Amino acid sequence: MEKRNIADYLQLTKRIILSKRVGVRGFIQNDYAPIMQLAMSALPESVVPLFESTLSFHLKCMEKGIDDGRRFWVYLHDARHISIAGYQHRASDPQDICWAGWFLVEKRVSPRLKISILGDMLEKCLQHPAFRTLFIEVYANEAASNIYSIYRKFNLQEVGRIEDYYGHDEDLMIMSLDLDAIRAELRHNEIPFPVH
Repeated sequence: MEKRNIADYLQLTKRIILSKRVGVRGFIQNDYAPIMQLAMSALPESVVPLFESTLSFHLKCMEKGIDDGRRFWVYLHDARHISIAGYQHRASDPQDICWAGWFLVEKRVSPRLKISILGDMLEKCLQHPAFRTLFIEVYANEAASNIYSIYRKFNLQEVGRIEDYYGHDEDLMIMSLDLDAIRAELRHNEIPFPVH
């Protein structure tokens, strides 16, 4: 795939998602079981319990009408759950940052569609003008994490690492992205994006 800037990726996002006939909607209770099946096939075994506890907590909060700061979207192809993506803003966080929520994509999904799903999630973060920096926690084993190289395409920078977080030689990497820089790039290229 040729080298592109983030503005190019965001322009391609909607076109690719539409051409692949991928449906996008907010996470609901009925998504829990199929998303957990996806997690078991897409995540390293040591990470699945962390994902399950996050998703279970989010679901319990939804059921009780409590806003836990998480926003998740599911991506479906032929009624099959192929991805979940989202972000979170915790009440204790500074107002200008957000954290990417879990980003899972079925392994057989093409790299181009994975980039498009990530672009769609990124666009959702850009819609909040208060968010200036996006942080992402990622499993730091490039061989086991099929998303690391895609994050690099979006110019995410490594800003920290926690050794052995998931187990022996299984590190957690923290990456960041300057959302204001992306907004400036979009304005420079005269690409509109919705804000709410």
